Amino acid sequence: MLTNGDRLLRTFNHGVAKGNGYLEDYANFIDALIELYQTTFDEEWFTLAQALATAALTHFRAEDGGFFDTSDDHETLITRPRAMQDNALPSGSSMFARDLLRLVAYTANADYDEAARKALSILSAALREYPQAFGEALSAVELIVMGIDEIAIIGEPDEAKPMLDAVQKPYRPNAVVALFPTDVEGEASIPLLNYRSMRDGLPTAYVCRQFACKLPVTTVEALEKEL
Repeated sequence: MLTNGDRLLRTFNHGVAKGNGYLEDYANFIDALIELYQTTFDEEWFTLAQALATAALTHFRAEDGGFFDTSDDHETLITRPRAMQDNALPSGSSMFARDLLRLVAYTANADYDEAARKALSILSAALREYPQAFGEALSAVELIVMGIDEIAIIGEPDEAKPMLDAVQKPYRPNAVVALFPTDVEGEASIPLLNYRSMRDGLPTAYVCRQFACKLPVTTVEALEKEL
């Protein structure tokens, strides 16, 4: 369902994919790719999530800062639909805003941050008056208000598993984690991992907020204390 230009198609049946993807397709696929990266730490999935986010910003962004449900090269409609309310399924706009904020925690990408904040700001009155109708949007707002723990772990996955368990087994909706098996001498494909190294040859964790980090730690107890 992916085109060569990092675009999503809507449906797949009997070996044929067709139809431009909608904003909700991009938003939910990006969300899944971020989770897949945090499960496997295969950077291919993170790279694809970032490419789809950039494509979605290019083709779905509205002039007032929100998002349309259809792309700018979709078939011509009487009006471009724009659902913002979260129903049984989250709206594409709310989910995409949350995606962008999580990607900001990995990349410090200012364009992602600005786009997410603008999309949420145009809902501010509705969020106050009808909060029960905007659950996913409020989850995204919480990421801004409470902040996101950006956790970089350097070490082989098997050796770093106790640290990963400390991060991932409790419910931490306001945290993202990246892992790389060896020291990173310079810039990495995921900026959160830039210039990270192990201490004393042990798996090492860095807990950051907006890329400002606490002292690196090498024990689960110290990591849990920083979290």
